[in-house]
Amino acid sequence: MIVNRWDESYAKYKQDDFDVSPQPPPNPWLRTAGPTTKSSSLTRSEIDDDINAFLDDKLVSSEVIQAAGGYMKWWESKAEKLPALARMAMDYCSAPASSVDAERAFSVGRRQINFMQHNMASNTFKAKMGLGSWVDSPLFPGLDEATKILERKSGEESDDDDD
Repeated sequence: MIVNRWDESYAKYKQDDFDVSPQPPPNPWLRTAGPTTKSSSLTRSEIDDDINAFLDDKLVSSEVIQAAGGYMKWWESKAEKLPALARMAMDYCSAPASSVDAERAFSVGRRQINFMQHNMASNTFKAKMGLGSWVDSPLFPGLDEATKILERKSGEESDDDDD
């Protein structure tokens, strides 16, 4: 699912499309040692290799993340070398947490099913509530992908019931 999201939303961009930490415009009155250039542009295959190499690599320890100042700072430090991957990570790491009380978040359950659906299985109800809460989220993989996941899950449960 991560690689699919990568292919759909991030892999199509060139390195120059991702300026994670914008620099101030150059001051024409300051003298520099010479012209500065960005690192060479990455090819599409190199960008595709970024996600695969990252997923195949060992996990980054929490000590390294803390030493960098948190996830966002760690990804900012990777932005020059892996701009598209850093952009994707920063998009997901910056998703806001909910500030809604748990009781309030789940209180819509009674309104989601009418009183005549009292025979609905608890797993069906949970799936309906979960899907409903994710539909408007930018992290939602799409209805087709969610349907596949739910079908796989319900198939696994019916196999367990047969035993």
